Amino acid sequence: MFNSKLAELLPYQVGGLLYAPAFRSDIVTKIREGGYPGLTSAALCLEDSVRDEALERAEQFLKDILSALEEFQRQGGTLPLLFVRIRTPRHLEHVHRLLAGAGDVLTGYVLPKFDLSNAGDYAGLMER
Repeated sequence: MFNSKLAELLPYQVGGLLYAPAFRSDIVTKIREGGYPGLTSAALCLEDSVRDEALERAEQFLKDILSALEEFQRQGGTLPLLFVRIRTPRHLEHVHRLLAGAGDVLTGYVLPKFDLSNAGDYAGLMER
């Protein structure tokens, strides 16, 4: 997913992170039209901003957002670094499969509530 140059620069580019629920209907338009001047990174959330019963719909909405942003990038548009905040290690596995086609625009994932109880599970997934 990362090229080596991006990996080198990433710690210095994240900057102020725009945090938005994956249901944010205007995010594509705002990014395309420069509605967030100076935006360098955004996290689209599937965790605490989405109710359990709405998760499947939010995941599909997120897939559509990333697809639209990928098309914008293909047409020469510039995107911020894009992250997805997932819920658990198991959810990371599911979302990574779901978003497999978004590899060109997705920078990575935000791991919520990361601690010693789940660190091994996350590390195992990253190794795979």
